[in-house]
Amino acid sequence: MDEDLDLIFTSGLMSRLLTFVDYIIPPIDYFENENYTIVFKKGEIYDRCGKTHNILAFLVVDKDDRLEEYLNLLLIPLLEVLLRIFKSQSNLVDALSP
Repeated sequence: MDEDLDLIFTSGLMSRLLTFVDYIIPPIDYFENENYTIVFKKGEIYDRCGKTHNILAFLVVDKDDRLEEYLNLLLIPLLEVLLRIFKSQSNLVDALSP
């Protein structure tokens, strides 16, 4: 499968999964399965008209019993930095504006 297409499918799946979870349980920071943990951080970006658009940064890491130890110390701050960089360099705002 084309790498760009795979990224689009992955992003769409994450978005729908998080939307579903938001309706059922309080906000969460990660999902786990047998082998991996997906840690994510939501953010917002605004277009020129002031309309808010949700964005999402996530990491897929090997499952580790020390996740709670590293979650707030390293992983969430790293995702916050990625969101800030994306927002500062993104042309998405222009693309979403009318």
